[in-house]
Amino acid sequence: MFKTIQKGINGMLGATRNDGWQNVLTNLGTRNSRTNSTLYTSGVKLDQHTLKEIYRSNGIGKRIVNLVVDDAIRSFIEADKLLIKELARVQVKQIILEAGYKGRLYGGAMIVAFIEDGLGFDKPVNLKSIEKLMSLKVVNNYQISWQDEDICKDFSKEYYGKPEVFIAKVL
Repeated sequence: MFKTIQKGINGMLGATRNDGWQNVLTNLGTRNSRTNSTLYTSGVKLDQHTLKEIYRSNGIGKRIVNLVVDDAIRSFIEADKLLIKELARVQVKQIILEAGYKGRLYGGAMIVAFIEDGLGFDKPVNLKSIEKLMSLKVVNNYQISWQDEDICKDFSKEYYGKPEVFIAKVL
């Protein structure tokens, strides 16, 4: 039975490895290689606590998360001095970095803007009545949810099939 399965696997994978590695002495990458019957299986999904601990305690794990984000934000933006001053007031660069880190670490993140528009949290934002950006807060994908009825069903909208309203648990 095992030989039949192994022959089937070898038949699916071909006679040799296709990644360029070959060692005739150990048979790596040749027809008789033991790795020809090696299969990929999905790993264990890590929970939020485990990911947080890896990020905090493991320098390599933290570097893997931070490297791409740090490179992307290296030279932030060039803009009018008044805009730069306002962005510094609400710490936009730090917020974007935090969102990038959490997005890479947890598989997604969102920036929530707290604005002064004269309306309550339960009302839709009126873009014409925004007076001030109060602050920004980053939430990771474990803090974000939505209801089925919040998914856009209008084909003509750019967000078709995606939630139009999110529930963010801001701590």
